[in-house]
Amino acid sequence: MSDAELVARARSGDRATFDELVARHQDAAYRTALAALGSPADAEDVAQESFCAAFQELGKFREASSFKTWLLAITWHRAIHRRRSANDTDRPPAAIQPLPPLTPLTINHLTPAEVTADHVDVEPLAIQPLDTRGELRPAGQSD
Repeated sequence: MSDAELVARARSGDRATFDELVARHQDAAYRTALAALGSPADAEDVAQESFCAAFQELGKFREASSFKTWLLAITWHRAIHRRRSANDTDRPPAAIQPLPPLTPLTINHLTPAEVTADHVDVEPLAIQPLDTRGELRPAGQSD
């Protein structure tokens, strides 16, 4: 039975004929996706997604081209879309700039026992303008 006959039967609701189309063209769909993606696992996913899309859109298939050509076009477009999506998540958006490296904090006023203690009482710092020396003052303390 030709692909055109299988497509006609699948359009009328015969799912077994679509299974035959899958069996005939699964290797070509996989190879097409693999050529675009380079990843066997991603190629398998895209090939399967392409058959699902082809089944759902079977009513839109025009017999001007072969079923295989139509299927491989679906597969190629889905694979390229996946590759672009993967590349977009690998890099930050242009508007986001990396933060400068953090400078290590030094704790000069604690004793070694206080540093290793489970709890250290630290005076909260007020959020107020810096004094002329550029130092923060503990809350409640003024000049």
